[in-house]
Amino acid sequence: GGGGGAGPTDLHVGGFPRVADGDGAGAAAAQQQLEQLFRRHGASQVAAQPRRGFAFVKFGAHAQARAAMSALNGASFLGAPLKISLALSGGQR
Repeated sequence: GGGGGAGPTDLHVGGFPRVADGDGAGAAAAQQQLEQLFRRHGASQVAAQPRRGFAFVKFGAHAQARAAMSALNGASFLGAPLKISLALSGGQR
């Protein structure tokens, strides 16, 4: 059910394999791959936490965030399916 085009512009991305604490190169590579993947879909900022297995991705518009989520949710990344949800700002649910 619709209404205005306004909505969350951030995505919470989880599900990718955790990178081991000692593996700085692996963490950097995961961050870089994730950035490339989401920037292709219009992301303005990608803040990955590979060691914790999740990332926050910022978009300029709600429509972009939704489009990226529908395109990439469940997509294989480093051998595991991504789990993507809209990150609701302001603590509202």
